[in-house]
This record gives sequence, structure tokens and C-alpha cells, in this order.
Amino acid sequence: MATATVEEATATFKALNLNLGAHAVSIQKQSLEGLLQLLRHFGAGYLEMSKFNCQKAAQIFEDTPPNHRSSGWVLGMLGKAHFELAQYKEAKT
Repeated sequence: MATATVEEATATFKALNLNLGAHAVSIQKQSLEGLLQLLRHFGAGYLEMSKFNCQKAAQIFEDTPPNHRSSGWVLGMLGKAHFELAQYKEAKT
């Protein structure tokens, strides 16, 4: 029966821990980049709304990724853009 020494076990644990740590940092970086991209997208639509360029704002908000398109904020901004364009049927839906 072979048993690993404490030093070997510690070295193996440290190697695994470093590998997992690097992977966790990579995941955090990707998540942060995705969040910043989404906020830039929302900001672009909000900027167009503040300029009353509602056609462009509606287009930006309609191009929002599907998992965020159904959020209350996006639907509210999209409804407001259609309302300002006198597209009342689209504003209601």
C-alpha cells in the first residue's frame, strides 16, 4: 500500500488550488466583460432616448439579448420610445 507523504499531498493540493484559482479569475473576467457590454448597450439606448431619437432607441432596445429583453426596465424604455413615436399599439404590447 503506497501512501503519499504530507509534502507530496501539499504540493498536489497547491497545484490544484492554483489551477482552480486561475480558472475562477478567467470566469470572473468574462462575466465582468459581459456585464460591461450589456451596460454599454443599455446606456446607448438611454442616450438616444434622452436626445429624443426614439426610433434609434427603440431599435437598440429591440436588439437587447433575449434574456434581458423581458426585463421591466427594457420593456418600459421600449414602450416609452414607441409612445413618443405615436406608435401606441406597439407601446401597449
